[in-house]
Amino acid sequence: METLVPAAETPLLLAILAACAAGALWAEERFAFARKVTAFMVALLAGMALSNARVIPSDAPALDLVWAWVVPLALPLLLVRANLVRIFRETGPTLGAFLVGAVGTVLGGFLAAWLVPVGPESWKATGVFVGTYVGGSINFLAIARATDLSPGIASAAIAADNLVMTVYFFVLIAAARSARLHRWFARDRGDGIARPGEPEQPRAEVRGSEAKAKAPLATVGGPAPARPGESHPPQAEPRGTETQRPPATVVGLATSLAFAFGAVAVGTLLARVAGTPHLTALFITALAVALATAIPGRLATLAGAEELGVFLMHVFAVALGAAADVRTIVERGPLLFAMAATIIAVHMLFMLGVCRALRLPLAESIIASNANIGGPTTASAFAVAVHWERLVLPAVLAGVLGYVIANYIGLGVAWAVR
Repeated sequence: METLVPAAETPLLLAILAACAAGALWAEERFAFARKVTAFMVALLAGMALSNARVIPSDAPALDLVWAWVVPLALPLLLVRANLVRIFRETGPTLGAFLVGAVGTVLGGFLAAWLVPVGPESWKATGVFVGTYVGGSINFLAIARATDLSPGIASAAIAADNLVMTVYFFVLIAAARSARLHRWFARDRGDGIARPGEPEQPRAEVRGSEAKAKAPLATVGGPAPARPGESHPPQAEPRGTETQRPPATVVGLATSLAFAFGAVAVGTLLARVAGTPHLTALFITALAVALATAIPGRLATLAGAEELGVFLMHVFAVALGAAADVRTIVERGPLLFAMAATIIAVHMLFMLGVCRALRLPLAESIIASNANIGGPTTASAFAVAVHWERLVLPAVLAGVLGYVIANYIGLGVAWAVR
C-alpha cells in the first residue's frame, strides 16, 4: 500500500522527521502531559502514528540515513565533557557506589536473560537494557544499532523502560526517606546528611517530571539526551556544579559539527582497520573520551554540542517509531517489562547489600543508583530535591562516566548471553 509521502522523497521525509523531533521537544516544554511521557516518547509515538496512518513509509532511504548517521554523530557531541581525570578526582564515595551498581546491573542482565527470554532477539534486548541502566539513551541506541535490534523490539523496550522507571523513582524516594534503611547503613549517621525526622527532612515528592519519568541525561555543564522514558525539558544546571558556559554561536555550532564528523570518520576508519565495523560505536566513544580528557578546556567550550546531540537523538526516535511494528510491541512489551524490572531489582538489592558491606554511605549509594538507572541530571535533581546538595556534582560526574563505559558493558553482556 502506497504512503502519502513516497519512500523516494528523501528530503521531504527528513524534513518531517526533523519537524516531529522539534515538535516533541517544544511540546515537552509547553504541556504537562508531554513532560510526563517525555519528549523521546512523544517523538517515538509521532513516528509510529505517521507510519501506521500511511503518511510516511516504514522503510525508506531517509530512515536508513538516520540509522547510519544520527547515533554515531550524537555520540561525540554528548561526550565532549567526559573528562575522566575530573570524574575520578571529584566523585568520591559516589564513584565506588556507582561502580557497584554497574556490577549489579550486569548481574541482573544475566539473570533476566535466563528467566525472561523474549525470543531470538533476547540477547540484544538484554544488552540494550544493561547499557541504558549503566549509561543512558545514547548507549541504548548505540547498542541497538551495533546489534541490529529490530525497531519493533527497540520501541517496546523503550515503552517498558519508561514504565519501570516511573515505579523505580518512587522506590528511590521511599529509600531516601526510610528511617529503617538509614539505621541499617550505620555509617550514614553523622555524615552531615539529613535523615527522616531531622530538620532537613527529604521531601516526599520530587517535583514534576523529575519523579514521573527519568529526567534528561546531562553531561557536565549542560543537557544531554533524554533516555528512553526520560523527561527532558531544558533545565538549569545546579549551582556550583560547573562554570557558566557561553551561549551557542555559529562558530561553536560549526566546530561541534566538525568535531562530531571528524570523530565519526576516524572511529569508522579504526573499526574497519581492526576488522570490526560493527563495533564502530565503541571506537567513536573511545576517541571522543580520549580527546575530552586530553584537551578538556577546548572541548568544554564547544557551546551547543550537547544541544545538537539532544536534537539528533529525538530525530532518531521519530525514525525508530516509523520503522516499528506495532504487533511486535504488543506481543513483546510485557516480557520486556519483566526483563527490565528484573535487572533493576537485582541492581538495587546487590547495590544496597554490597555498599553497606563496603561501608559506603546510604546517601551516596542512593544517588549512585539514580545515576546508574536514571542518568546524571535525574540524579542531580534528586539530590537537590531531598536536600543532599553536596552530592549534585558527584551525581553528574558519575553519570557521565556511565556514558563512557556503558557501550562496552552492554555489548559484552549481550554477546555473553547470546
